[in-house]
Amino acid sequence: MKPVIWIVLGYFTFFPTTQAASFDCAKATTKVEKLICGDAELSKLDEELSVSYKEAVQDTQQADSIRQAQNLWMKERNGCVDAGCVKGAYEARLSSLAGAHKSSDVDAAKKQSAKDNSQNGQQYHFQLTKGKGVPVCDAYLERLNTTKYEEPPFCDRPENDSVKGFVKLNRLPLSPADVHDLYPIISNFKLSANQKNLDWADMNLQLRLTQRSQGRLTDIGTQLLQRDLARGAVKIWRYDPAIDIDNDGVPDNVEVWQGGAVAHVSGKCGEDLPNPYSKTGGSIMHQVQLAFVVTGNNDRLDALKTKKIFAHPSGGYRLPDGSLSANFRPIGITIGIFKYQDSYYFDTFFDSRGDFEDKRQNDERLFNTLAVFLHKDGKTRQVCEYLMQQ
Repeated sequence: MKPVIWIVLGYFTFFPTTQAASFDCAKATTKVEKLICGDAELSKLDEELSVSYKEAVQDTQQADSIRQAQNLWMKERNGCVDAGCVKGAYEARLSSLAGAHKSSDVDAAKKQSAKDNSQNGQQYHFQLTKGKGVPVCDAYLERLNTTKYEEPPFCDRPENDSVKGFVKLNRLPLSPADVHDLYPIISNFKLSANQKNLDWADMNLQLRLTQRSQGRLTDIGTQLLQRDLARGAVKIWRYDPAIDIDNDGVPDNVEVWQGGAVAHVSGKCGEDLPNPYSKTGGSIMHQVQLAFVVTGNNDRLDALKTKKIFAHPSGGYRLPDGSLSANFRPIGITIGIFKYQDSYYFDTFFDSRGDFEDKRQNDERLFNTLAVFLHKDGKTRQVCEYLMQQ
């Protein structure tokens, strides 16, 4: 009988189990399910998450929100294409669930955090309102709330690796000489991008714009720009190494412009600036910060890619008669960029003219609403949303 016993033991030794913690591997159909069933580490993580989730939903006060977050997380996990992504998703969700059922501890931690922020002079606190349970949203919330801001974070938000999962981005500041040819192109693009009679794919158009006197950097203009750059009223930079803002595997030369050619008023980030369009003088604006994809020898604008990634889906600002303006309308006017795990994201505060779906018009809370976006597979979609409290 011994040989039979060893044959049976050998069968179970060399063939993996067909049961994971939350589903039957014999019925696995999706790529992610098959990855989990074929990887011992992922199967163990799936088992740990199943146990943690069952414990967490025992808290009746938080059960509904935990279930909703779990559903969102499942969609995020199912979008993974490799084992590394799946592992990261499980680890992030396990971390998120770790104290979910200990509400008293969570409340105490929030109170302590608020106390620490107060002692450190921290005036800004972000609340996650859309995307709870999504790893990038939870991680970015932590980074937003653990950053000590020297200026209001309407423009410059953290691009560092202080929180696990983020990759530090390296800014390369640009001089007036660096942006001399691009300055009039961007200035005119912002004013005229949606005019039907202008073909922004035509490089000859961009060449003509650099040669036009209107909007061109004169000697005096160069001196003024140099002064504003020196005092921090205007900032222009690109990233070195280049970033892959559309997540297609090919680096893009992205430049970020704050003030200058993209704004009618200039001042430090977060300052309450007078709105030149206001007849009463009671309206205010925040400093403008926009991103552009640049080609050539840093002297040409990839207008089509810039519009595809950063433009508002409405196509322009809605005028009183219902028509769309000729202006380039970005999703928001304070765009920032960051990298989390293997993907690049951008974020922005909305303005009062509407959110990504062109809703909530004239809602003053939009000035303090920060949204995170991912451009992938040729499409920009919103991932997270936060409300900043001062």
